Amino acid sequence: MNDEGQFRCFVVDNAKISRNGMTKIASAIPGVTITKSPRFFDDDVFCEFTYKGNSFTIEEPYGDNATYDVVAPEDSLVAFEEIATFFEEATAIKSRDWGYNIMFLLRTVIASLLFIGFIRWLSS
Repeated sequence: MNDEGQFRCFVVDNAKISRNGMTKIASAIPGVTITKSPRFFDDDVFCEFTYKGNSFTIEEPYGDNATYDVVAPEDSLVAFEEIATFFEEATAIKSRDWGYNIMFLLRTVIASLLFIGFIRWLSS
């Protein structure tokens, strides 16, 4: 919410929808142009699109969260409400995010191995 009490962001639970699914829903809005699609190495902002002359982003806070945020610039509140309504009425899409999932798993394994190595180093 901004200083005037207007919402500039809405949250989508990502348990039933993937990053690619969010992008597919956004691209189904008449007049939307996707300018950035999800890639396996994206962390926070994984989708950018334009609608009625305004730029919007879809992001996953910290690159590992239970929600996705759809964020609007200050001057696009009417267009943002239209986007929010479209997402609210859309069916969730679980899509192919294999690259992102593999990268997440790889980072988790590396971090775990480093943590185990650090603990062993401390105990020796």
